[in-house]
Amino acid sequence: MSYQVTLTDQPGVLAARKRVRTPAGELTRALGDGFASLFRHTAEQGATPVGPPQVAYSGEFAPDADVDLDLLLPTDRPVEPGNGVEPARLPAGPVARTYHHGPYDRIGAAYEALFAWIADHDRRQAGPPREVYLTGPDAVSDPEMYLTEVVVPLVPTGN
Repeated sequence: MSYQVTLTDQPGVLAARKRVRTPAGELTRALGDGFASLFRHTAEQGATPVGPPQVAYSGEFAPDADVDLDLLLPTDRPVEPGNGVEPARLPAGPVARTYHHGPYDRIGAAYEALFAWIADHDRRQAGPPREVYLTGPDAVSDPEMYLTEVVVPLVPTGN
């Protein structure tokens, strides 16, 4: 699969965040449970989601190790902390992004394309990469139809 990487400026966004540590083999369950918790807490707070759910991988990813995740749900207003959920803000700034079409187990190629682009363009990463789930198992039954935006925040040029 070929990936087109684009550079864009992303606006700052309020979000509800839930931090999760899980064995890599239990990632699917952890994401499902975590996102359910985020949506429930957001609804209980009277906040409205204003974008698709996202996950930031804050550490190294190894198939046989635990994975640290920040599950994020953009919201129209801050949420109060509770149930393991806390308010957060996704910072504004430049990002490199690409789109992955297909099952999540093949998304590694999108990361490879992004990091190659970043190196080729002499840019520096400013934060953990994020996956933005545009179309997933909640909307389609065929994993070949999944659409995930993969985003890497960048240090602004001149910094």
